[in-house]
Amino acid sequence: MKRFSMVAVVFCFSLFIAGFVQAACLQSQMAGNWFFHAWSEKIEDPLQTGEWLYGIMTVTATGAVGASTVTDSDGLKGQITGGQLKLSPSCEITGYINILEDGVAKKQTFNHGALSRDHNTANIVGRNPKGKLFKIDCIRK
Repeated sequence: MKRFSMVAVVFCFSLFIAGFVQAACLQSQMAGNWFFHAWSEKIEDPLQTGEWLYGIMTVTATGAVGASTVTDSDGLKGQITGGQLKLSPSCEITGYINILEDGVAKKQTFNHGALSRDHNTANIVGRNPKGKLFKIDCIRK
């Protein structure tokens, strides 16, 4: 019985350690094209519930975000002009993207996000320069 208990403890410990090893992330694992949907509160008009936008975000192995087009809930096209994402070893995402508004690139700050264990989905929350909160759901394309 003692031997079985020791084997069970070693087995459970190895599963525990394997979980930590699997959860480790490298910056380069953010590289690729990400299809995303973003939702933002609309604080200018309290009678409206919010607005959304979608597009494809391209991220390099160093976390640089390339230029791309986005479409908002009114059907208007916008532009991501760049940005930088950081991925921690614990798979947490921070950084920013710049979105062109009225001819000016405005920083959208990513306060906290998480990359999934399989590195194919990400969820991010943040705040834009107007103080609006937003949430982004990303799927690797």
